[in-house]
Amino acid sequence: MSVFLFQLLFLVASAAGWGAGFFSVFASPDHRFAVERRIRGAILRLWFKSPGLSIGRVRFEDPRRIVLGAGVKLYCHSALVAGSKGHIAIGAGCHIGYNCVLAGTGGISIGERCNISSNICIYSVTDEPFGRDGGPRSAPVVIGDDVLIGAGAVILPGVTIGAGAAVAAGAVVSRDVAPGTIVGGVPAHPLSTRS
Repeated sequence: MSVFLFQLLFLVASAAGWGAGFFSVFASPDHRFAVERRIRGAILRLWFKSPGLSIGRVRFEDPRRIVLGAGVKLYCHSALVAGSKGHIAIGAGCHIGYNCVLAGTGGISIGERCNISSNICIYSVTDEPFGRDGGPRSAPVVIGDDVLIGAGAVILPGVTIGAGAAVAAGAVVSRDVAPGTIVGGVPAHPLSTRS
């Protein structure tokens, strides 16, 4: 893709008569990367129709099944995987940190103004090798408005996190979390309430 964009810029500059002086600005790899990043961001904003969208180097699998609200910030090296039957919906004003994995094959819904820290995993599907049928288990994950999720947390399939709740760093959430509750530990258990 980068070679294509580079060639496209060269053709536009040549056709417009800007000459080699204009093109030399894009000659270094740093400048080419900056131009590619701006073009990629503009294309993604048009695709998701979301004003104020800020996307780093994020991998989208099946973006037709991903909905991003206004002002969503997705930081670098994250992966949003909707799969062929799932969906991912992220509400307005959410921040999703670096290195996050959202596996939405079973469905993931995230409310507005949520702050999801770095290195978290939200799974809506998982394999159960010791289960009755031995096949994958799929259940939607629902995260309410104004939820905080700390670094390194793992959210398992079928979990609902209520509005205003907080998940401590490194927690493994396997059960529902009541609104306004702070949970932590492995497996996550209630620690306190948020005011």
